[in-house]
Amino acid sequence: MLIVLGAVLLGVVIGLALGGSFATLADARFRWWPLAIVGLCFQLIVVPGVKGQLDHWLSVGFLIASYVVLLVFVAVNVRRPGFALVAVGFALNLLVISLNGGMPVEASALRTAAGPRYPGALRRLVQTGGAKHHLAGPGDVLTPLSDDIGVGRPVRNVFSVGDLTAMAGVMWVLAMATKGPPGRRRRPRSRWRPAARGLEVRLEKEPTPSVGEEAPTAPPGARWESPDRLPSVAPVEPVEAPRREPSFDPSPAQPG
Repeated sequence: MLIVLGAVLLGVVIGLALGGSFATLADARFRWWPLAIVGLCFQLIVVPGVKGQLDHWLSVGFLIASYVVLLVFVAVNVRRPGFALVAVGFALNLLVISLNGGMPVEASALRTAAGPRYPGALRRLVQTGGAKHHLAGPGDVLTPLSDDIGVGRPVRNVFSVGDLTAMAGVMWVLAMATKGPPGRRRRPRSRWRPAARGLEVRLEKEPTPSVGEEAPTAPPGARWESPDRLPSVAPVEPVEAPRREPSFDPSPAQPG
């Protein structure tokens, strides 16, 4: 669970580094999001121990149902960036768990992850591993897709290919949700138009100053129109310049 939280936080940090904000993340809308909560709750259900294999198969059933519900949630949001990668990771884990009655754990991966604590980790896996995990045996299939990747300190955990794929998808989803769609943070172009000689410029909408900025001042000859009207140019009546009469000198020309 801590690894999942780490993937979530890393995805948000990447989104912030790309120019996103927490406000943008809060505005993100995912379809059928309650299914994600239901799917995670199925994985937290603890089945009490009973005689025989009933408790085991009930636990496996809840685990499989969890992935099915999560895949439905992912499917309805698959058009958003990152969800396709999450779907691949969940599908791989669901396939391995369904075929093996739980997730097999390779002893070599567990030894790498546990280090000197390997004997105790192996004993806990065999005795209390439950339906989710069991030590890989000769009867298990698709073991390269099982918990075959051990990570030592400080993580000390084993992962499957599906786990890593799904976590990469979660980081991608949250990074893009924090960043927002392309062009979201672009500043609007200025709506000022230069005034031409003999023309009165009408602008569509008066710009609103941002926080900390001074209110813009309209150029001479500009007039603001209602937002529902398109910008237009209205001619101004030209002013006719007075005509100048040619000068006449009545004195006769002097002979040369």
